[in-house]
Amino acid sequence: MIPDKYYVAYRHAHIMKTLGDLAEQGEDVSLLLDIAVKNGLASLRFHGCTPDDARALLVDAVQFELTTSKRAVPKCRAALEAVMGLTH
Repeated sequence: MIPDKYYVAYRHAHIMKTLGDLAEQGEDVSLLLDIAVKNGLASLRFHGCTPDDARALLVDAVQFELTTSKRAVPKCRAALEAVMGLTH
């Protein structure tokens, strides 16, 4: 099975959310998040997305991960906003 762009976006968003959860525990994950974002964007570009579409898909996927979280994740949200420029 070849993953589609939505699967790729949500897979990378889940990775970034997992790293954000480490930020909740006080870990400095800014460099890892930056690498994960770049990797996600590159993967989406590989799957045929334009740079703007790739960013929009990744932002939507990350925001979905944050909104479906079962608990408040302020440090996670802050860490992801820092690398992606997300808004509440």
